[in-house]
Amino acid sequence: WEFLFEHRYRFEQRFLNNKGLATPGNDFKDTQHRARYRLQMTLPLTDTFFLNFYDEIFLNLQDSVFGQNRLYAAIGMHITSNSSVQFGYLKNHFPSANFDRIQVGVFFNPDLRKKPQ
Repeated sequence: WEFLFEHRYRFEQRFLNNKGLATPGNDFKDTQHRARYRLQMTLPLTDTFFLNFYDEIFLNLQDSVFGQNRLYAAIGMHITSNSSVQFGYLKNHFPSANFDRIQVGVFFNPDLRKKPQ
């Protein structure tokens, strides 16, 4: 069996505006920073079907460090060489809550490189 492993990391600066936390005459605005790391594994089953798994952790760079963790498992189908559909389960764990989601995702990865003339 041949596995495809991918990983990515991101640093984000987020600008939040939450009217629900505002007081009269003073909007609640906040800037937050976080780091994300995702490790993903894809297992081809046939030329058309595949399994996809990933774990992604979000770490806050201020206040409490742990932000959330996302655990994902799906079965996918290649539609063309650069597009696929996945049907899967996402477990989203926050410090104060957990969410279980069923997802359908459509992925399109166009080749934006210049073609030789």
